Amino acid sequence: TIPTFLTRLAAAGLAVVLFSNSPVLAFLTEGRQDNPRGVAAPAQPEADTLRVCGGSGQSFSSSSALVETINVTGLPSGSAVTAVTVDLNILHGWSGDVVASLGHESASVGLVNRPGTTNTSFDCDCGCPYDNIAGTFADSATGNADRCVLGAGGVDVANGPYKPTGPGALADFIGSDPNGAWVVTLVDQAVDEAGSLPTNGVCLNISYDSPLAVVLARFEAAAQDG
Repeated sequence: TIPTFLTRLAAAGLAVVLFSNSPVLAFLTEGRQDNPRGVAAPAQPEADTLRVCGGSGQSFSSSSALVETINVTGLPSGSAVTAVTVDLNILHGWSGDVVASLGHESASVGLVNRPGTTNTSFDCDCGCPYDNIAGTFADSATGNADRCVLGAGGVDVANGPYKPTGPGALADFIGSDPNGAWVVTLVDQAVDEAGSLPTNGVCLNISYDSPLAVVLARFEAAAQDG
């Protein structure tokens, strides 16, 4: 049984604690559980966060999409993504032309899709006339990435952070391996227009569980099921 298993772990010099109301293995201590010099177990495993950036002035247009690949390497095998946010700084003279998405493994998320095209105060579907698209994109944000309010600005840092327009959500990356190719795609949807992605114009903030935390989470799930 799980209690017997945990008792044996404690006898072997491992700390056993309650995590999310379920008994789980926390981490190795310096001695037995009753060793006063033992390291106190944390309430929950902590995720690490990696910030990686891309962009070097490449341009994009209606006839030539920009595909910026950011390769993440060197993270421990068995790591799993727990959260992702994206910082964008896209240079363009008419932000309502721009479509941006992020892909990794089998998931793809629309970050922004021609902001302002749903604004019924315009006489056309030509989108927001303000320059550039800049801001942080996060699932927890409440800002509207379709923002375009005449006289009050478009998608810029001052009005963010922003919730991705979709389809998809940044949570779709949860559980995936943080290593590998993260692909940002930029497209201009208007003829005779172009934009660019400056140096470090896109930065990904990728939170991930270490392999030990992955093991703990799985053990907790098994304990709850048992």
